[in-house]
Formats: sequence, structure tokens, C-alpha cells
Amino acid sequence: MISTKDVRVPAASIAGALQTTPIKITVGTGDGQKAFFIHQGFLCKRSDFFKNALNGPWLESNERSINLPEDDPATFLLYQELLYTHVLPVKPATLDMEACNEDDYEKACADAEYIALGQLYVLVEKLIDEQAKSSVLAALLARTKQVSATGKTHYPGLNCVQIIYEGTPLGSPARATLISIYNEHGDQSFLNDRYEIPKDFFYDLSYAVLGRTRKKDMDEVLSKKDFNFNLQLRLKDAEIRRKTCMIENLENREPSSPDEIYGNYAGDYFDA
Repeated sequence: MISTKDVRVPAASIAGALQTTPIKITVGTGDGQKAFFIHQGFLCKRSDFFKNALNGPWLESNERSINLPEDDPATFLLYQELLYTHVLPVKPATLDMEACNEDDYEKACADAEYIALGQLYVLVEKLIDEQAKSSVLAALLARTKQVSATGKTHYPGLNCVQIIYEGTPLGSPARATLISIYNEHGDQSFLNDRYEIPKDFFYDLSYAVLGRTRKKDMDEVLSKKDFNFNLQLRLKDAEIRRKTCMIENLENREPSSPDEIYGNYAGDYFDA
């Protein structure tokens, strides 16, 4: 079957980036350290961190090499995939069944995916890549809408919350996204994990929940006010229509005696 997706892009958008110098990026330390080679055109177009490091009077700019010893190579590999392929291979293919029994297998798969996305978001926050941040949040929200084979929907656990809250500043879109998810879908079971709840998260969530409760109360009050106001309008409208009909009937009716013209005293006048 022929695909109908249009994959065309401006010629210079890819060719130009591929013709730039590959930059060596060493991630991690010790035996887990790994070197990545990514074209400068991709790095500088997307990341302000790399653009500043490679275009200023810095050692990295001269050596065309950058070290990221505090970061995880597996997470950086996801970033590399996102830069070149625009996809995120985070869906777990298999999990160690000894680490999770059959009942919580689906939850373990969801947790693994949320952890990977949380770690990646913290990385792209550091790299100041706004486009990547949006892509990661879109992937996280898509995961919250995924229904498992058993009909369940799994949401980010406190392990993901810890990762994001420890690696992002106040006002981060990732924090706001987590609060929105917990505020809309959360219950007591969300807080039954063994992980410690970050204080900032607890404050943000409490603020959101109280705001939602207040809004609900105000909506109910306004709804009652609207009902009473509309009822009063309908009653006044009915009264106006009734009086209008009475006036029209009186105007259209032809009088048949002096009493109807001049009132009750008119009969006495004419009788005299």
C-alpha cells in the first residue's frame, strides 16, 4: 500500500545540517561513558546550550568537543534519536518478568516509559531545546491516554514526579503538566508509592485542588443565580404580555352603553 504522507521538506533544511562538522559529545563517566557524534547544524539549530558552547570563546568551541559527565548516555541517545528521526523509542519492548509479576506488568511498562520521558525532559531543559521539550510533553500526554489490554489507563507515578521536580525550575511546563494530570485524574492511590513526595509538588497540587474546589462552588452559586434571574425575567415577561393583551382587548372592543364609556355614574346622569 502506498503511503499518502508527504515527507518533502525544503532542500537546505536537512542537507545543510548534514554537511556541518560532527561534534563529539562525551556523556557520563567511568565504564558507562559513551561518545556521540552529532552534526553541529542539528545541535545549534535546536539547542541554545550547544549554540552558545560552540560559538563562543570557549574551549569546547575550539576543540569541537563537549563533555556532559553528569548526564546519562541512555537518555542522551533518546535525544539523538529525536534530533535525527523526530521519534522517541521509549515504549518498552520487554521487561524482566522477575521484577514484576503478571498483574502489575502493564503498570511496570508505563512506569518505565514515564521515567524515560521524565529523564529526557530534564536533559532537554538543561540543553535549552524548546522544541524537544514540547515533543517530550506531547509524548507524555499521549501515554496518559493509552488504554491497556485490560482496559486500564496508567498515569505518571511519584518516581516520574521526583525526576521532573528535581530537575526543573519553578514554572516549568513539565511541572504544570503533572499537576494537571494529578488534579484531573488523581486519587488517594496516586500517593501510595514508596517514593517521597517533593514539597513543591505537594504545594502545587494542593493549590490546584483547592482552586478547583473553589471554582466548583462558584460555578454552583452562579448557576443558581442565573436560574433565579432567568425565572424573574420569564415572570416579568409573562406579566407584560398579560397586561398588553388586556389593553389590546379594551382598545378593540366597541362600547354598547354609556356606562361602559363613562363608568357607573353615567347611568344615573342619563336616567335623570
